Amino acid sequence: MREVRQDGWLGLHGEVYGRWARVCAGHLYVPGRFCSQQIVVAEITICEFTVGGRPASRGSKRAFRTKSGKINLVDGKSSYRYMGDLKKAAVEAMAGRPPVDGPVILYWLAAFSRPKSHFDSKGRLKASAPEFFLQTPDCSKIVRGIEDSLIGIAFLDDKQVVGYQPMLNKTWVSGDPFTFVRVLKIVDDPATIVAG
Repeated sequence: MREVRQDGWLGLHGEVYGRWARVCAGHLYVPGRFCSQQIVVAEITICEFTVGGRPASRGSKRAFRTKSGKINLVDGKSSYRYMGDLKKAAVEAMAGRPPVDGPVILYWLAAFSRPKSHFDSKGRLKASAPEFFLQTPDCSKIVRGIEDSLIGIAFLDDKQVVGYQPMLNKTWVSGDPFTFVRVLKIVDDPATIVAG
């Protein structure tokens, strides 16, 4: 059983997320479609939680034929356990509130423990240790599992997810592995326009 924690993982704000949108001081700035102005869109945190343990993917389903000839599709056991931990943490974080409707942004980070080979004999990170996590599971399969776990708990349908933050969602950590999730509801505030 994975450890489920309610504390958030900090230090992700204030980064530039690309040319077309950026996050700063709790707002998402989206450039106007046909003008040089930016419309400020407020974000409301719906839930936030951290699940301890190695992040798992919601991989491709595996088909097999039963003795009766019926074809079944299954996911891996680690996927079910991981999604169960995510669901449990999301239910606790929602504290009895209903799922939201409307557009949401999924803020997530999957952190994987560095192996001992990344460190020297004194416990310092080697210069040759990779900076980026370039192994399986894929980002797209991790987020698929996160989204599927949140359906009916934090939001009604995964089609409500209109974006992801931060740009770096899969990383190495020196400590224990974990998954951090924050669901943000987008609330339009058309009265506030910032000159671009």
